[in-house]
Amino acid sequence: MRRVPAIAREAGAALIVCMLMMVVILLLGTSAAQIALQEEKASRQERDRLVAFVASEAALKDAEIDVEKSPRVELFMKEAKAYAGGYCEAGAANPLLGLCHPAGRDMFPVWQKIHHNPGMISVPLGYLTGRSSALTDSAVPPRYLIEVLPDPLSRADGADSLSRTTFRITAIGYGSNERTQVVLQSYFRKSTEGKWSRIGWREILNWEELREALERD
Repeated sequence: MRRVPAIAREAGAALIVCMLMMVVILLLGTSAAQIALQEEKASRQERDRLVAFVASEAALKDAEIDVEKSPRVELFMKEAKAYAGGYCEAGAANPLLGLCHPAGRDMFPVWQKIHHNPGMISVPLGYLTGRSSALTDSAVPPRYLIEVLPDPLSRADGADSLSRTTFRITAIGYGSNERTQVVLQSYFRKSTEGKWSRIGWREILNWEELREALERD
């Protein structure tokens, strides 16, 4: 029986060890690359969400300027019952564009229409205020809807209706990817001293899932 020299056996073992180390290094390198790619993807998504958030906030501000001092400011001096009923008004030439009463009980919320804009239901940023947009990173211009929420404490004769009428503004902003969307909502009203102010604000998270749930019901 021929015996393998010790030096040859050691060389064979060293080759196996080197190959195993190379496999381990390759696996570690692959894992590190995957982690780096995932972190880059998360960073891009977060940045895109920030772009959408800024765009949505810009649309909220634009809507507040619309209410306070746009060319159609006289519309917001009317009693709440003078506005559109049920569904938001549509059409570029419609003076009530984007204005609506809230949906009734057990009805699909009006503000959920913010993403669907057939016939131009919502108002693009700057369309009525003339403000130019510097949001060059947004895939789609942000837009808003305004719902008229009459105060239940207002007097039956309609007096003081302006100071008691609250406007609920819903705005949607987009990132560089149109699928990246942020929906913000504010409540805007005029005080008895005659000053407009934002009295409430929130981000509506998972609003698309909420819409789909309501559609299923």
